[in-house]
Amino acid sequence: MLILGVSALFFFSAFLNANAADYYVDATSGVDGATGISVSDTWQTIAKVNSTILVPGDNIYFKRGETWNEQLDIIVSGTEGNLITFGAYDLGKFLIIDAQSSRDYAISFVDDLSYIRLENLRVQNATTRNLW
Repeated sequence: MLILGVSALFFFSAFLNANAADYYVDATSGVDGATGISVSDTWQTIAKVNSTILVPGDNIYFKRGETWNEQLDIIVSGTEGNLITFGAYDLGKFLIIDAQSSRDYAISFVDDLSYIRLENLRVQNATTRNLW
């Protein structure tokens, strides 16, 4: 029984990792109708990221030097060894998620999330705090 459970867990973990993807977002040149899976076919908005069902192992890369005036809502956890990463691609300055002094948060998390990585992001101008 234990062997079957461990085998099922290993299979499920491998299945999740196999479906993981890298997504790219460019505020200037992206199109939300694009696939988002390459730097030549990027999404444009955080709204598109927020409406995408992410799985453990997914990586969401925002283009450096760009600014998004939207709130990023993170609603799903990664797993040990399969983090969900929000980071940057390309060369240049940090990317910016700007709450424009009109939203409570620049990045919002639901309770009890785990295995999330935020890297090379600048968040600013939230009225309550930049991360919740």
